[in-house]
Amino acid sequence: MSGGPVWCSTIIPTVGRDTLRRAVESVLGQAGGPDAEVIVVNDSGQTLAHAAWQADGRVRVIDHEGRERSAARNAGAEIARGAYLHFLDDDDWLLPGALRTLAEAAQGANAAWVYGAAQLVNGEGRRLFQFDHGLRGNCLVQVMTGEWVPLQASVIERGAFAAVGGFDERLSGYEDKDLLARVCLRYDLGGTAQPVAGILRGVWASTTRYGRDLHRQTWQSHERLLATAGAWERLRDSAGSDYWRGRLARLSRDHCKKKCRIVTRRYL
Repeated sequence: MSGGPVWCSTIIPTVGRDTLRRAVESVLGQAGGPDAEVIVVNDSGQTLAHAAWQADGRVRVIDHEGRERSAARNAGAEIARGAYLHFLDDDDWLLPGALRTLAEAAQGANAAWVYGAAQLVNGEGRRLFQFDHGLRGNCLVQVMTGEWVPLQASVIERGAFAAVGGFDERLSGYEDKDLLARVCLRYDLGGTAQPVAGILRGVWASTTRYGRDLHRQTWQSHERLLATAGAWERLRDSAGSDYWRGRLARLSRDHCKKKCRIVTRRYL
């Protein structure tokens, strides 16, 4: 592949797990889709085992310093040539025709983040669940109150990713939802109900460090976002039904309660 632009750059941070081959080959095997490249960010601190996919001209491998997935993803995004960025974990995979489906969805949507349905699959290969939340347009209140749009099933305009500052490397476990909320603060979502990605679930060798501070990370993410000019106006605009207006009221109430507790502990 030449060094020119491509439609999509798939960035795969890895610690060298055996499932990496499936992840990479699921992208390289996309038939009839737009031009794409794969950037494997080796975050293991060791040389990756030799594999046939490493000789493919569409693949670049860069070494990283073991600073976890957010930093690895940002490092991959810095050298990406794609108009869109796609972030895939090394134990997940794209379904056949996924990039073509996402490209078609992106053409019909004025959106910076475009996603397809995702299939949750267990370690034996059995599909547990397939979901599409039907989120389109301004969806800020939806994503801030818990709706999950998986990175693995999404493409993000590179300019929008850069404009919001990429992944927050201080977060571990909440970084994907934080990025989604920051994108939704400025831009709209687009999507399709067509399944595009498989996501492994029920396997406990995860590299995600959820830890006890996940609630703290959620609070910090929300606090920074809600302090941004125009955030509450966009939240109100995204609450287009009584149900979502109720969710917004609860978000506001819970946030105020948390803030009061923090101030009380600090000054009393």
